[in-house]
Amino acid sequence: EEIVNEEVRPKFECYKWENIKLHLDRCREYRSIHFQELLGKTTVEQKQRAEELEKKLDVFNLTYIRRCAEIEAKKRRDLEPETLWESIWNWWGGSEPADNPELDFEKVMTPEEKKKLYDAIGYEGEDTSTITYPEEVNSYCL
Repeated sequence: EEIVNEEVRPKFECYKWENIKLHLDRCREYRSIHFQELLGKTTVEQKQRAEELEKKLDVFNLTYIRRCAEIEAKKRRDLEPETLWESIWNWWGGSEPADNPELDFEKVMTPEEKKKLYDAIGYEGEDTSTITYPEEVNSYCL
């Protein structure tokens, strides 16, 4: 017998909840490991796990996660009180804490560089009208 009026559509694995959850769990785990690494509190097992996760995550997510962890680590270091020796050293040396320009988002890229980047990757701002999703995703929104 024949099957009439049936469409065969490919299933998009990236839109399955199991894969989305697995990806987010990997991102969270890598972020916590990288944050601990920035604070200098990682173990050998954590470093090995970070290498495994780096192989599974894409460059965009790795860059984004590292950046978020760096910003959070900078905030944590700023909130920690100085030890007695650090305060004496700063008083004696007269050094002021130097701001790291890499951690200041506004100083990282100029508006022209941002525009070039957005043009290169096809980013058009917050306009989501050009995004196409499979029909399975659209049917859930109705």
